[in-house]
Amino acid sequence: MLTRTTSLILLCCAASAAELTAVVDGSQTLVRGQNVEFDLGVAAWGPEWAYMSWKADTAADGQASLATLTGTYGKAPAPTTIVRRVTPSGPRQLTSSFELSSTASQSYTLIAVAVSLPRAWQGSVTAHSGTATEEKPWPLGKGSFAAPIDRLSLRPAGGAPYELRIDPPATVSFDGALRITLAEALTAAQPIRSTITLDLPSEVAFHPSPASLGVESTDGRWFPWTPKAAYAAGNAFTLAGWDARPAGAAGRITRRDDGLMYDGKPFRLWGLNICYASCAPDKALADARAAFYAAHGINAVRLHKFGDGSGWQGLLKPGSNLEFDPAALDRMDYFIAQLKAKGIFVKLSNSFGSLSLASDGWDRIPYAAEIGPRPDAKRQLNTGAGTLFLSEELQDIHMAQVTGLLKHVNPYTKQTYAEDPAIAIVEMVNEESALFGGPIRILQTVPTLRERTAQRFTAWLKTRYGDEAGLRAAWGGGLQSFGPHEKMPVEDFAGGKIYPVGAPWYWDPDQLAGQMAARKQRLLDTALFYKEVQDAFYDRYSKALRDAGYAGLVMASNWQAGRAASHFYNLHSDARFDLVDRHNYFGGKDVGGSMLRVPGAGSLSAGMQQVAGRPFSLSEWIHVYPNQWGAEGPAIIGAYGLGLQGWDISYLFQNRDAGRQATMIGDDQWEATTPHLIAPFFAISRQVRRGDVAVSPVVAPMHVHLDSLRRGEIGFTDQTRQEYDIKVFDTDKVPAATLAVARTAVRFVDAPTPTPAFDLASYRDAVGVLTSAGKQLRWMGGTTPESGWFTIDTPATKAVIGFAQGGSHDLGGVRIVPRSRYALIYLTAASPNGTLAQDDRLLITASGRSHNRGMRYFAGQLLDRGPVKRGDAGPVLMEPVTASITLPKRTGTPTVHVCDHDGNRTGRTLPVVDCTIEIDGVATQTVYYEVEYR
Repeated sequence: MLTRTTSLILLCCAASAAELTAVVDGSQTLVRGQNVEFDLGVAAWGPEWAYMSWKADTAADGQASLATLTGTYGKAPAPTTIVRRVTPSGPRQLTSSFELSSTASQSYTLIAVAVSLPRAWQGSVTAHSGTATEEKPWPLGKGSFAAPIDRLSLRPAGGAPYELRIDPPATVSFDGALRITLAEALTAAQPIRSTITLDLPSEVAFHPSPASLGVESTDGRWFPWTPKAAYAAGNAFTLAGWDARPAGAAGRITRRDDGLMYDGKPFRLWGLNICYASCAPDKALADARAAFYAAHGINAVRLHKFGDGSGWQGLLKPGSNLEFDPAALDRMDYFIAQLKAKGIFVKLSNSFGSLSLASDGWDRIPYAAEIGPRPDAKRQLNTGAGTLFLSEELQDIHMAQVTGLLKHVNPYTKQTYAEDPAIAIVEMVNEESALFGGPIRILQTVPTLRERTAQRFTAWLKTRYGDEAGLRAAWGGGLQSFGPHEKMPVEDFAGGKIYPVGAPWYWDPDQLAGQMAARKQRLLDTALFYKEVQDAFYDRYSKALRDAGYAGLVMASNWQAGRAASHFYNLHSDARFDLVDRHNYFGGKDVGGSMLRVPGAGSLSAGMQQVAGRPFSLSEWIHVYPNQWGAEGPAIIGAYGLGLQGWDISYLFQNRDAGRQATMIGDDQWEATTPHLIAPFFAISRQVRRGDVAVSPVVAPMHVHLDSLRRGEIGFTDQTRQEYDIKVFDTDKVPAATLAVARTAVRFVDAPTPTPAFDLASYRDAVGVLTSAGKQLRWMGGTTPESGWFTIDTPATKAVIGFAQGGSHDLGGVRIVPRSRYALIYLTAASPNGTLAQDDRLLITASGRSHNRGMRYFAGQLLDRGPVKRGDAGPVLMEPVTASITLPKRTGTPTVHVCDHDGNRTGRTLPVVDCTIEIDGVATQTVYYEVEYR
């Protein structure tokens, strides 16, 4: 794992005489303008790639920056210390010295200086070893340079190089990032020292610590944000009245082809997550949440991970996988009843993935000791990713937990969970796939499952090939090609000992054409075998749900499995049930820019996995803290996902909330009630739930023929980049940018069918704006991390979102001119079926970011989250937005009411001149305005 502990941030600074500005901080980024050049930090792993956690203390030391890093791993004999000193050693030069030490001798997989270049970086890397040189184009792939390296030259295409001089010379490897080895072992009390000198292409202004930058993001104009979740009579913003009947009063939500239906009409679920023990709040919090969600138009909640344990982990009795704690279950019963009363549907997702075993679960598995020791009441045993697919005993425990809950009578609704139509969806297992790579670890570590799975695989091969001669004819040199390196025993076809070794890396087309070429057919067979193993479990589970009396929607899982054959096998396996669900996040500490920069990228790119004939859901997504542009997420997903793409379900991810807006930023990485994110929901929820943005009349299909996957043939090249929760999807025939203009869908076809190349040119104008096929959406990508915008133009909603300062946007009789650098500006009809031409009340939302007091960013990286601590009561500060809005010409005289932070009228009004309003958030100290026509 790359551990970013100190950083060197370099960026273009027009206000300075120097072209570059540098600052050392807790994340490592080298930037020119807003564009990342490279990251320079520390990467470290303990023995056998053990995760190392680090603490860093960075401060100025005269003109230099001094950082002390202290790291450790699970069984480390002592902490590891790295002292790093960064000094400006010339106008265009910075020198970093490293001293590594420990009080105990120990070994590591690697401690290195990591140099990471952005995905879009183009150029070359030249390694120098004395007079010898080795040049490679970027990206490098995986490997190492041949000899100890004393100098690296990073030359961007068309630009001057960055030179890194290494003393003493060191091994340089690469796997995504360049890794300059500092140490693989330390001897007690014998420090290792190294120096890296960075020669820059232009002069640099150096700041030894973030404190010397003086960057105050809120610039004195931002105002305290103090909503009270109190909605006065006549409040036009609240959507509480949109769901007058309890959820399920009209029966169950059903599937019709690729859409959801409820009460005879198309229906969308617009929701959020609640996790762990927070699924069982006390009654006061349950009431507050249900009211808060309804007011903001949230009509769905995914209850997630409630079956993962006891205490904070979930609702189970200590020591049990099967029995729920009665008091905790009663609280969840009440919470569900309150959600139902407010018209809010529930999805059940019981676990994080393969269940961790409690003592009663451990007792049900004869070979459990091979997985680990028997847990006690305070500790569970992690079974590991993929175990669920290989262990029928673990499957039985998982299914028994869920079916037992479905048979439970909720005393507040007087129905079992299975009977209750408010329980709209049951998720079989979260973030799991037999094709993701977990099973290989199980084969290596659990002998019973290894031999049982080998018997199953060998029988599968006998059915396919008949005998060993047929298998050898098909596999060639693939038989008996896995062994000690993969920690597998000797294979024996007659003895039922052929082991299904496989993972996304093995199945990747580049590997099948390269290192794994001799094993290609074996690996493709293994992928198909795991697909069928996965199908068999899902079929068994689905039957158990129906046998328990549940008649609602069922989905399989929502995880990934690399690309090409393994990916599409996994997608097809999931698509065999009622809907396809996926997860995708954006942001975090390493991605400080906006999702608007690249049309179709980020969380929206999950739509490349929409399957024809199935509803599509995105059940986990959010801009991860500390990315500050999170408000754009619901705007993009609402307009392009649940609008243009025809998606059906969204659950914004969080673990918990307090039934009100968050009172500080950064209390958690995933926080759906962060003020800048939840404030636009009054507008976005209306747009989504009314279906203001029409589904694209144009579909860009990606054809996949299952039988061709057996030969590794698809007909297009797909690309998947995954950093755990954050993923990017693309193909060469249907680029991800297609999501900005037309609906995309994977079509599983009965015969090989070419995938037509989708031509974006006819949707892109001379300046680069992409206009959707239905003409309601326009997206202008950006050139820097903080750039890009899009507009919405429908009869009921007009909006400008993003970095659109100074532009004049004519939207079907409405003109919006943003005067703030970044803003979300919505004009929307208030009523459930209204339009801007007919409604007597129109709503304006004009919002930006929200920060803690004293919060500071630099080049998209968080420097200081302000003088706050966990649980602080705020208030946060909201960024004011200024804009000119010209209202539609229509009957009636408009009055513009300034509203408070809950949307209640304040008694103040704004003048309307020639149908035009000037919005000034500095003066009004709000983001909400109501237009009333009389």
